[in-house]
Amino acid sequence: MLSMTSLDPAGWQVWTCSCGAVERTPYVPPDKLCEACRAGGDEARLPEVCELLRRAGAPRRYARLTRASWKEAYGPWSEHAAMRRLVDWTGSGPEWLVLIYGPAYGQRKTGAATALLGEQLARGRRGVWIDQADWIRRLRAGWSLGKGVAAEEEVYRRAAHAEVLLLDDIGAVSAIRDAAYWREQCAELLRHREAEELPTIVTANLSSWTDVAKIHPSLVSRCDVRLKIKFSGERDHRREKAADES
Repeated sequence: MLSMTSLDPAGWQVWTCSCGAVERTPYVPPDKLCEACRAGGDEARLPEVCELLRRAGAPRRYARLTRASWKEAYGPWSEHAAMRRLVDWTGSGPEWLVLIYGPAYGQRKTGAATALLGEQLARGRRGVWIDQADWIRRLRAGWSLGKGVAAEEEVYRRAAHAEVLLLDDIGAVSAIRDAAYWREQCAELLRHREAEELPTIVTANLSSWTDVAKIHPSLVSRCDVRLKIKFSGERDHRREKAADES
């Protein structure tokens, strides 16, 4: 089951696609294609978008999850109200953050987030795909190798200044040693991106979005955004797939 908050349509732009269709969307996409024309080209764009996702850092499994492949694997975007609304996400102003959360594993949160990032990359933006636990390990590695602050700053800046950032499994920081310090790093990253209004996609295994307070209290107000999507259900799709393949 999906639940969501809606985007604010105030200030959306009216424009005309090359096919003659008049569209009303949050912004005019760089390709200037309407939804129907873009959907018609999804299949042809699949290799290109996958390559963009790989360059952004997405693991091979997730780099294959574009909007076109999502349709093939799980059904059309139009069957999911929240997913359909995500296509119109601009990441600008108060819509700088999309929070995709849910209490269970295997609910396709990361897949949905990756497909959303792929849409942004296909429209001309540059992105970075980061697994929270891996990001923390990389921050620590600079100190372990004796490179100290300089190495830590380089890892931090790549995430902090990404044009579009996907931060996967934000709650994983709670299992890291010296958790208080690393939670602060995570909070500081989102503080920076909020201040600069940089488009950010976050996934988290949380029963309620307000549970981000367990990571850092300041995140509650920062994650109280217009687009919060809850994935909840009994099925673990990863385990089901593994059972089917065995």
